[in-house]
Amino acid sequence: MLAATYRRAAVDTLAFHIALFEVSKGVSFGPGELHVDDRWLPFLTPELLALWQTVVRRVWAHWRYEHGLDAYEGPVPPPVDQKPGAELGLPLPAGPADHLWLCGGGKDSLLASHLLDTLGERYDAPVYAHSTYGRSRPQIELIDRIVHTSKSAAEHRIYMYDTATDLPSATCPPTAASARC
Repeated sequence: MLAATYRRAAVDTLAFHIALFEVSKGVSFGPGELHVDDRWLPFLTPELLALWQTVVRRVWAHWRYEHGLDAYEGPVPPPVDQKPGAELGLPLPAGPADHLWLCGGGKDSLLASHLLDTLGERYDAPVYAHSTYGRSRPQIELIDRIVHTSKSAAEHRIYMYDTATDLPSATCPPTAASARC
């Protein structure tokens, strides 16, 4: 469907972005390096790498603290081409919203919606329930309480089931020396 609307490079770029952030789950194993296949390496731009490393450092900060890995900054990435990434030039469908407010139901979501409302910005609310947080109904009920206090133009629901926690390796405790079981 996407390939029929957008050029192949745009679809591949989008797929790589999704895959890169999905692989972030593997950081809990404490890998030493990030391997990117040569076919996908051109999609790893300096801007994307900087964003990914920031997310890894900040999202996994508490995990590092819990496991005594304060100095671990995440896997070492491959060298990237230093020229900036090309713009995708994806045409966006016209709609009532200028922004997306990803609402996960916490205090950050509440603050972000308040900020958007105060600024008078138009936004939609994609909300999600994820299996790693338990059953979806209580998650959505919590999020709905926040969304219904906002001035979002529309709500888009996403339900995710992640099988990564079903793998035997999900029970491996990380150590400072090695993340292998």
